[in-house]
Amino acid sequence: MAVLPAEAEGRAYIQYGNLRKAAAVLVGLVEQADRVPQIGPLHHVIVRKTVAGLHWARGDHPAWADWIGQARTIGHAARLTHQVAGIVRTYGVAVAPILGEIAEC
Repeated sequence: MAVLPAEAEGRAYIQYGNLRKAAAVLVGLVEQADRVPQIGPLHHVIVRKTVAGLHWARGDHPAWADWIGQARTIGHAARLTHQVAGIVRTYGVAVAPILGEIAEC
């Protein structure tokens, strides 16, 4: 399955509350994205943000923190400030500890 259409499908399932279908679509998507050399940092951030969103919707905040931290790290390294700003806009103060950890590195 193509990475970005699958990501969009998973995001739609999350948005409409069907977390079981979202999980089915998103399982293995990060690994698939990591194997495709043409996928750049922007797409890696987008996929990880969506996986993080699934964990957020499930209430699994430790897993969310891991995935959103990965997205933030990749976005920061690639200077994707709009993606990082989107993370802050979406999660507000919940992301502050993650931003602090990364800023210290």
